[in-house]
Amino acid sequence: MAARRPTRTQLRDHPSMSWLLARDEAEARPCPTCRVDRGSTCINVHTGEPLSRLPAHVARLQEAA
Repeated sequence: MAARRPTRTQLRDHPSMSWLLARDEAEARPCPTCRVDRGSTCINVHTGEPLSRLPAHVARLQEAA
């Protein structure tokens, strides 16, 4: 799967390319924690807002590694 270029908003919010790459790799599979589909950003299960501090839930990041 080809890597997507980060948007300007993503670069503004998270200038670390490794953070963006980790999110992109994690989004290649569904999340077992919040149950979002492939290609979607993980959401906070309590608020429904997209995660902003972590690239994805830990379980999803471990599956991507």
